[in-house]
Amino acid sequence: MDQSAPAAGDTALRTALAQADLVLGGTGPVLSHLLAAPNGTMISEAIVARVRGMLTSLALQIFGNPDKLSNINEIERLSDELARNEGVLRFCHALAFEAELTESLERGRGIDQILSPLMQELIASPTSEIAELAMQAMTAQSRFVQSQRRMEASVHELPAELFSTVLKMWKAIGQDDQAEAVKKVRSKAKKDYDEGAGRAGLLNRLVSSLGEGRLAALDISHAGVAVFATALSAKTSQPRDLAVLSCHKDQRIRLAIGLRAAGLDEAAIRSQFQTLHKDVELACDLAAMLPDQAQSILNDSDLRWSR
Repeated sequence: MDQSAPAAGDTALRTALAQADLVLGGTGPVLSHLLAAPNGTMISEAIVARVRGMLTSLALQIFGNPDKLSNINEIERLSDELARNEGVLRFCHALAFEAELTESLERGRGIDQILSPLMQELIASPTSEIAELAMQAMTAQSRFVQSQRRMEASVHELPAELFSTVLKMWKAIGQDDQAEAVKKVRSKAKKDYDEGAGRAGLLNRLVSSLGEGRLAALDISHAGVAVFATALSAKTSQPRDLAVLSCHKDQRIRLAIGLRAAGLDEAAIRSQFQTLHKDVELACDLAAMLPDQAQSILNDSDLRWSR
C-alpha cells in the first residue's frame, strides 16, 4: 500500500476536523448570547427557544414553589446563572438538537422517535434482562420526547457532575429566609438522584448489552437517534453530547470520522449520510483509512469535552 496517500488523507481530515472544532467550540458563547437575540446556523431560533425553556424548567424544579414573588425572582436569577454555565448550556443544546433531529427524521424518514425497529427487537428478546432494560429505555425515551415537546428538562436527567454543579448554584443563590426549605429540597433531590436510572444511563446499559451486535446500533434508520448516538459515543469514546451534535450537517466531517473509527466501511457511512443529509455530499475518501487511524484523529481533536 502506498503510505503517502493515507498520510495525505489523514492531514486533510485533521484539518477539516479542526475547522469543525472551531465551529462547535464557539456554540456555547454564541448560544448564551442568542438566548437574548436568536440567529445563527447551528443554533436556530427553535433551538434557542428549547434551551431557554429547559433552563427555566430546571430552575422551576429546583425551587419547587414559584407562588411567591421572591421565588419567581430567584427562579429568574437561577435560570440566568444556568445560561452562563458552559456545561449546562452544552447539555441543553445537545438535548434540543437531538429532539429536533428525531422529529425531523420521523417526518422525513418515518423513523419513530420512541420505538425504532431495533428497540422493538430488543423488547421482544428472549433474554428477560435485555427485554426489561429495553422497556425501561423506551419509557425513558418516551419521557424525553414528551418533555421536549413542552420545552422542559428533568433535573434528574443531568449528568452527575452537572447535577452537583446546579445544586451548588442553587445553594449560592438562595435567600437566608429560605435556607431551611432549600436544605430540605436539596436533600430530597440528592436522595432521589440516580444517574444510572436516567435516559442516558439506560441507553448506555442497553447498548453495552448488545456486545458484538453493537454495530447494528450504528444504523440510524434501524436503531433510532437515541440509540445511534449512544452507540457512536461508546464505540469512539466521545461524550454523548458530542456524538449527538456530530449529526448536524455542519459537523459531518466529525460524524464521518467517528463512524469510520467505530468500524463502519465507506458504503455504510454513506448510507448513514443518505439518511441524515441526503443533499450533502461526503467530500472525503475514507476507504484507505483504518478505524484506528480515524480514532487517533478524534482523540487528537482540539475540542476538549469531558465524557
